[in-house]
Amino acid sequence: MNFLSVLAAGLIAGYAMAFVGYRMQGFLKLPRIDVSETGLIYFDDDGPSRWWIGMLAHEMDSVLFGLAFAGLLYTHLPGWGWLKGLIFGALLWLVVSLTAMIARAGGAKVFRTTMPMTMPHILANLLLHLIYGFVLGALYVPP
Repeated sequence: MNFLSVLAAGLIAGYAMAFVGYRMQGFLKLPRIDVSETGLIYFDDDGPSRWWIGMLAHEMDSVLFGLAFAGLLYTHLPGWGWLKGLIFGALLWLVVSLTAMIARAGGAKVFRTTMPMTMPHILANLLLHLIYGFVLGALYVPP
């Protein structure tokens, strides 16, 4: 695995995901997605610290998932880097969505706030994870 490449690709892909999420409201009737809301997991507060902690957590997750992509799946997925990334983004979306549904069913209130399960929100999350995967796969350079 090329650690520096996956670090840079993960950070940039996470930022691209956040950037599009903030600005996509109205595109194909999709809602705005604020990835920094994951800060609500750590603080039950909607103050400015929530945004910074949420963005930091999102970027850390982006790098950690990038490490999983590069270290575990890259050589097993078909196609060029960008296609491998798209497939990874779709798989990641599926895992995150199933985890959120199970957590919601188990009573985790934070997932009701951070991940509404309406069709527009589900499609918006899919689009964002595909963007994340595409950018990650396009930028990652294997050793």
